[in-house]
Amino acid sequence: QDDLAQDILLKAWKGIPKFDFNHKRGKFRNWLGMITSNTVKNHYRSEGNRNKMLSGNEIDATAISDPEIERITYEEWRNFIAKMAWENVSKNLSEAVTQCFELVSQGLPPTEISERLGITYNSVCVYKKRVTNKMSHEILRLENELG
Repeated sequence: QDDLAQDILLKAWKGIPKFDFNHKRGKFRNWLGMITSNTVKNHYRSEGNRNKMLSGNEIDATAISDPEIERITYEEWRNFIAKMAWENVSKNLSEAVTQCFELVSQGLPPTEISERLGITYNSVCVYKKRVTNKMSHEILRLENELG
């Protein structure tokens, strides 16, 4: 699977000079998703042919649907943007606010967070709201900037 990821990155890197951003044609992530989809399909087609020769079994490359690949691509893009936003936002936060938001992100209830960090329940709620707002603005900014 590392070879597959490397193939995708290499094709994207080679294709970047030819990429022409056009709002009417779609976003960068759609272009990257198309490269990923085609590379994955080609990989499994060649794997299927190789496996068929070795074992007599065939892997059906058409079983990988475009909507499924698009869904995975979209989820990966959202994760990438969220991580980048957190890296940008967390640089300007105090240690207490950072720790609080990381615990909130793990799904811990505010009462447990306030006990763990030795801060009030209201502080947890304020920190959460403050960081959520900053993250929302940063995610929106990154999506507009990166497409």
